[in-house]
Amino acid sequence: MQYQKLRGRLGWILLVIPIWAVFYHIEEWTPLLGMLGYFLFGLAGLIWMSVVQDREEEK
Repeated sequence: MQYQKLRGRLGWILLVIPIWAVFYHIEEWTPLLGMLGYFLFGLAGLIWMSVVQDREEEK
């Protein structure tokens, strides 16, 4: 069970870093698109945290 949690967290980190890097470079080219990207990225993070919390409450 611990291995699956660690694997899930590492997978999440490996997914987040490239997406964040893309938004960072977009911000250098066009600040408005970068700001929109960060907003959507943060919104996705909040939704993900809500889903995880709901799963924990079900257990």
